[in-house]
Order: sequence, then C-alpha cells, then structure tokens
Amino acid sequence: MSVEYKEVSVSVPKETYELAEGLANVTGAVKAALADGWDPLTDVPAVVMGALQHLAPAVQGVDKLDDEAKADPAGFSKALALGIADAVDKALKKEV
Repeated sequence: MSVEYKEVSVSVPKETYELAEGLANVTGAVKAALADGWDPLTDVPAVVMGALQHLAPAVQGVDKLDDEAKADPAGFSKALALGIADAVDKALKKEV
C-alpha cells in the first residue's frame, strides 16, 4: 500500500512545544534503556540522566504555558499533539 504525504508548516507556542519535545525525547531514552531488558543498576541511571538532559531545558519556560494556552489554544493543542505523536513514534519504532 502506498501512502502519499503532504508537507505542511505549523506555528506553535515555543515553550509548549519544547516541553512536549522533551517528553518525547524522554520516551526515546526510556525505550533505549530498556532495549536489552530491565536492569535497574544501569537502566535507572540512564533513564534519570535522559530525563534530566531532555526535560531540564524544557521546564525553564513552564511558567509561560498558561499564557501560551490562553493566547493560542489551537497552537497550544498542536504543540502537544506534535509531542505526543513524536513520543508514540519513538515508542513504536523498531530499531534496525
């Protein structure tokens, strides 16, 4: 089955998108840590470091999320949807 795609451009609130992107990257870090099974001694530090690496910069603007949601509800929703879609893609993607 062939699927056609169309590239689109979307503008979304910066802080919301960065937080959603950070959460998606944490999903990727968790998946990578668990790829060879669960080993708390190695996986917990890897997951914590991944969370800190990806979320620390993203939460710096968390106080602006309320303003972004009020100013642009549609853009706020799109930013979250993009992050969720990226997280799902990272979670379901099979490593080659």
